[in-house]
Amino acid sequence: MCNIRPEEIFGTIIRDVRNQKSISQEELSRKTGLDRSFLSQIETGKKSPSLSTILKLSKAFDINISDLMKKFETLYVKMISEEEDNNVD
Repeated sequence: MCNIRPEEIFGTIIRDVRNQKSISQEELSRKTGLDRSFLSQIETGKKSPSLSTILKLSKAFDINISDLMKKFETLYVKMISEEEDNNVD
């Protein structure tokens, strides 16, 4: 099992997409109506976003929610595979 929590992986994706789009946390806060500190907690994996929060994020990023989830799935599978490779000794 992957030692990295799914929330951490999803948070990494949110931070990466935000940075790729050159959006600050403050701007994302304005676009979503979510508190900047809450966004920070999502990005660090300390909070797990609800479906409505994920919808707000995808709208603010102007990407489909399915694209966000595909990014999550790809990274999650990669992390699990890497961990399994490291555990085979």
